Amino acid sequence: MHFISLVTVTLPPITEDRYKDEEIQNQIRALKERQAAEKDNLFLQLAINSLRCKSTEFSRCVSDAVEEIMEPYCENTDNPDYLEFVDMTEELKAEYEEETECIRLPEGKIVELQNYPYYLLYTVQDGKVCQRKAGPVKQSRRTKKTKKIEALGYLPRKKVYKSFQKYADHQDYEYDEKQQAYGYYTNPKAMWDWYEIGGRWKNMFLVKSTCRDYSAGEGGLDTAAVPEGYMWVAAARKNEIAWDKMREWKIHQATLIFQRLETMFHVGRIDPDCHGKLVDDGIIDWNGYLYRKIN
Repeated sequence: MHFISLVTVTLPPITEDRYKDEEIQNQIRALKERQAAEKDNLFLQLAINSLRCKSTEFSRCVSDAVEEIMEPYCENTDNPDYLEFVDMTEELKAEYEEETECIRLPEGKIVELQNYPYYLLYTVQDGKVCQRKAGPVKQSRRTKKTKKIEALGYLPRKKVYKSFQKYADHQDYEYDEKQQAYGYYTNPKAMWDWYEIGGRWKNMFLVKSTCRDYSAGEGGLDTAAVPEGYMWVAAARKNEIAWDKMREWKIHQATLIFQRLETMFHVGRIDPDCHGKLVDDGIIDWNGYLYRKIN
């Protein structure tokens, strides 16, 4: 799921670093040359997008400032200021006392059937271990390998793991000396695990084409449907944003869309590039009405 967030930052006057700008442009060109030869390498496009978002000193300052503001809400942060410990000791102890379905491997090792990778490989039918998706028809059946594996039914986990510590380690919970407990650290305020400046929403702010303090974002400038003498950007100084012109343009575009939908409804035919569906009183898509006739 994707969300859009409006982030405001305060930036001092910017001194352009043309050498840095040129260095980044050279890196982008080099990556694009590689991309022509490695068309299936998605990481190259991500790297290009990241560099594009830092192609000017202003955009670099915006990127750094946004990162600082977003950090307290990052799911993957390792900053201890934003992390809290989740104690899993009691839950693990309760699980350690429970029974679990087990199998004995050919070498004699007892393992839980529900653990990876065993649940993907084997199943137990009528008290015997079968291989999943075996043979040409991909059905569960006994094979030479599974005949050497013994189904043990349900056993206490204490029979599988020599100690509670072994079980906790197997569950990927580390013992935290500071907390004197097993668990993990998490950010309780986490809201995102990945973001882009601009991203899907390129046409957010309208500025004059002479504006210099702006960020095109990771997606680059959106040149489609833009008023003459202006450009859409992902970030700019507030006093550079043409708020009135932007509102006027949005209303104009919405009016054109409405007129087009109204024409399609009265003609009784949906244009090929429109994903709507004609109904008795309007045009709908999966979100509801695109156009509705008012009696």
